[in-house]
Formats: sequence, C-alpha cells, structure tokens
Amino acid sequence: MQIVELGPERIGDIRKLYEGLSRESIESRFMCPVKDIDSYVDRLLKRNPIMLGAVDGGELIGVTESYPLDDGETAEIAVTVRDDHQGRGIGSALLRHTLDYLARRGFRRAVAYTAVDNLRLIRMGRKFNGKFRYMGDMYEISFDLEKQQAITATA
Repeated sequence: MQIVELGPERIGDIRKLYEGLSRESIESRFMCPVKDIDSYVDRLLKRNPIMLGAVDGGELIGVTESYPLDDGETAEIAVTVRDDHQGRGIGSALLRHTLDYLARRGFRRAVAYTAVDNLRLIRMGRKFNGKFRYMGDMYEISFDLEKQQAITATA
C-alpha cells in the first residue's frame, strides 16, 4: 500500500470510493444519511480539498480530505476507508501521513469532527494524541501539529 497525493486526475477514483461505501460508512463519514452521494461528493470537491489516498494494487482504498480554515493555521480533516479494508490500520496510516503533510505545509492545528459512536476515529484520535471536546452528539478532535511532528520524528 502507498499513500499518495490525489489530484484532479483521480476524481473518478474518489467518486467510485464514496459511491461504493455502505450506508453505515456514509453516515459515519458525513455524520448524516446522504441520499445523493454524487451531488454530495461534487460539493466536497468544489471546496478544493487537499487529498491523500491509500492505493493498493492501483486501486484507491481510502482517502483523507483536508480543508484549510479561515485562520490559515488550521485544517479540518476527514478520513474515509473502503468498507472491505476497514480495521486494517489504513485509516491510521492515512491520518498519520495527513497530519505530517499538513505540518510540513505550515499548518499548526488540525481538527476532525465525529459522532460520539464512531469508535474507530475516536481510537485514531487517541492514538495521535488528539484533544477531545464534547459537543453534544459529536466530538471535535484537535491535533497540535507542532507536537505531532516532534512525536513522529522520535518514533
């Protein structure tokens, strides 16, 4: 498996990944049911996210999306792994690479939002020293990218 930056030439693969997700994975990723995944993906991609992908045998099996926020120092991130590859450490590998990538590009902080029952993302947040803020039916997980780089450098 390789982690690569995804550009416009991979939009078809990105769309295929999202379209192939189960209802549960879609609700976990988007924190709500999505009836028209094509339109939703179009809206996401129009925001010009920074995207990294996990590629195995030429096939896209997971992605992270990162969206710079208005302060210029923070990026909102999301992790998605194809159903048949979940639970194998791919999401963790993607998150680690994404946090490092953002830090190298000058971001100081990354945040992810997740439902309180998304145990996989909660575990990843803990694994990468995220700080959790309870927000009713969801958590905001905040990552200090300067500290994250120091941890990665010593690992």
